[in-house]
Amino acid sequence: MTRPEPRYDDHGWPSPPDPGDLSRRVAQRRAELHLSQAQVAARAGLSLRYLEYLERYPARPAPAGPVVVPVNFAVLADTIVVRTAEGTVIDGHTDEQVALEVDHIDEALCLGWSVLVRGPAHRVAHPAELRRLQEDAAVWPWPSGEREVYVRIVPCEITGRRIELRPAP
Repeated sequence: MTRPEPRYDDHGWPSPPDPGDLSRRVAQRRAELHLSQAQVAARAGLSLRYLEYLERYPARPAPAGPVVVPVNFAVLADTIVVRTAEGTVIDGHTDEQVALEVDHIDEALCLGWSVLVRGPAHRVAHPAELRRLQEDAAVWPWPSGEREVYVRIVPCEITGRRIELRPAP
């Protein structure tokens, strides 16, 4: 006969803390403002228990439908190359139609532009093509960790617009 594992009980929580990025940011900002959890909860109109949860456990949303994520990319052979990790949202949308938007604002000239590319995304699997991308596509993602999945977007539709600030009348 085996005994059941003891329940984790740190103020009634069923498991030890495992803060994610959002959890750490909420706790860090609260500390920067020198506020207690009770003060932040009151100001935000949240229950204290919910704020404790936000600071203790990571947000792990399961995206369904269109998703927007920031990426670094390179243009190579009239296609767009994105580098990501195994099992990410980007990796999960290969072999689907995707959209990539790139924007730029030049505050000094009061100009900007926005370009939207749509087309199928394909995970690069052929060893020769993968080697070529690793050598020629300078894509360096900001997040740390292994990022050895290359995704190629083949543009089928490209639209865009230029934005100019006009002086007030």
